Amino acid sequence: MGTRSVIGYPTETGFEGYYVHWDGYPSGVGAEVFTLFNKLGEEGFRKFLSQNPDGFSAFPDAPYTYEPSEVSLMNETEAVSCGCEYAYVLK
Repeated sequence: MGTRSVIGYPTETGFEGYYVHWDGYPSGVGAEVFTLFNKLGEEGFRKFLSQNPDGFSAFPDAPYTYEPSEVSLMNETEAVSCGCEYAYVLK
């Protein structure tokens, strides 16, 4: 079973997030978010996320590849209802 997480950021209307299925622990996805954010900067990191709108099987190397109608960006309610154990939120 995966340790589900979401990587997101606040928007003018609430929150947008990207689902990650595997290794959501701080030592997994959390460490990858920290490393990639520091490497790319905020704008580059958001661009990287936006290029993978379906989320990730494993972050950052395994984006999901669903048909666009199957998955969309997550809002706050969806992040909670998907059973995500961890959330990494950019300011």
